[in-house]
Amino acid sequence: MAFLATLAGVKLLLHLATHHRYGYERDELYFIACAKRLAWGYVDHPPLVPWITRLAGEVFDYSLLGLRLFPILALTGALILTAAMARRLGGGPWAQGLAALSFLIAPLYLRLGTFLNIPSFEVFFWTLLSWLLTVLLREDRPRLWLWIGAVAGLGLLNKHSMLLFGFALAVGLLLTPARAYLRSRWLWLGGAVAGIVFSPNLVWQWEHGFPTLEFVRNLNRDVMGQVSATDFLLGQVLYMHPLLVPVWLSGLAWYLFAAAGRPFRLLGWIFVVTVTVLLLTRSKVYYLAPAFPMLMAAGAVAIEQWLARRHRRWPRAAIPGLLAAGGLVFLPLALPILPIETLDRAIPRVTFGLVEDPFELTEHFHKELGWENQAATVARVYHSLPEADRARAAILAGNYGEAGAIDFFGPELGLPPAISGHYSYYVWGPGEASGEVLIAFGVPRDVLAEIFGRIEEVARIHHPQALPVENDLPVLLCTQPRMPLADAWPRLRFFARIN
Repeated sequence: MAFLATLAGVKLLLHLATHHRYGYERDELYFIACAKRLAWGYVDHPPLVPWITRLAGEVFDYSLLGLRLFPILALTGALILTAAMARRLGGGPWAQGLAALSFLIAPLYLRLGTFLNIPSFEVFFWTLLSWLLTVLLREDRPRLWLWIGAVAGLGLLNKHSMLLFGFALAVGLLLTPARAYLRSRWLWLGGAVAGIVFSPNLVWQWEHGFPTLEFVRNLNRDVMGQVSATDFLLGQVLYMHPLLVPVWLSGLAWYLFAAAGRPFRLLGWIFVVTVTVLLLTRSKVYYLAPAFPMLMAAGAVAIEQWLARRHRRWPRAAIPGLLAAGGLVFLPLALPILPIETLDRAIPRVTFGLVEDPFELTEHFHKELGWENQAATVARVYHSLPEADRARAAILAGNYGEAGAIDFFGPELGLPPAISGHYSYYVWGPGEASGEVLIAFGVPRDVLAEIFGRIEEVARIHHPQALPVENDLPVLLCTQPRMPLADAWPRLRFFARIN
């Protein structure tokens, strides 16, 4: 279908044309560090994205385009699968195009295509599973449970939230006629396949004391309780685009109440269970993002069928036109099109003062700024040391982004590798660093005071467009250690989220 190919091409071109506007994103620097230490697990995420990052490194030398090509392809694939799902649900070419267009203009899906991240692949895996389920339910092909299990296993290696999809699927099976599949050996074999694919990460967790559980507990304590149900639901409207509310609500209603949607009711219950669990756990707004393509597909079918019953032709042109125009309005907030200074100045004006602090809407772009400057500032401090001190100096960063910046930009600046107590950097340990001379930044001074007898501020990291927590950051020279750094290492353990 030419229209679908055009929409997929538009998505590719939008990302390829804007991928280089700013710089490396904080998580990308961390994934590069993980990719250079391949393992079956990491403190805050499973291993799939570091493996993809390593592939990008081997093929594209960790270039911005090389890193970002993979999420771009994953999301473009999810767009195509959304249209394919609409077809399996009984939609014609118009419904398939509307489903793809809905995916294309969703601001969050646009944003996820601008940098290497875990959620972009999560959207792909959930959409692929949804498509497989539509095929299974439409054609009664129970052997597809093996493929569903394999995809679910890969999804677990990408993000543990795939367990939520599995839970929602189980509840949906119990609540719909699809429960008949519970008597099929293929469903249970599919579950076994998922477990086998996921098992290496589970073994890694066991060998390392299940550090991800500590990470999740800290995340629930520091973040989840701050998200109200109202904020969560309003966030869906903004993240998916206000104009798409009728589309995905129509899709949910079609699954749950329409006669034509009855064979696929399982998918509606998967969404209902997912959103219920996320509301009860007060999760982050974007955690629901991978569940929307199944509603976009069904919503497009529902609207097409409604228009056909009423023999109305003009909405078939007006609806896509309205969505396309609405998508253009959100583009500067979703894609790195404008210089960040221009965007920050424009937001208070275009929102008529409703948003006074533009950082509320542009924080994700600021995460791509200031890292090279940070490494350069630390390098000036490092090279100012006497040769004897420089030979035994180590660099301690407060979080994974800071450490990743040193590791990525540092070699050309003559810096040693960074160490940090944050997330997987803690697991990797202090290496050969003795702690006799330490350049620290981003680490609370009171924590350092427990380990060193002398702490001197020798520089400040300043970048007005960087994240606030990374701007005006003191660089501290620490000497006269009270204990070996290896003994002090547990005091630097930090498995909590940063702003």
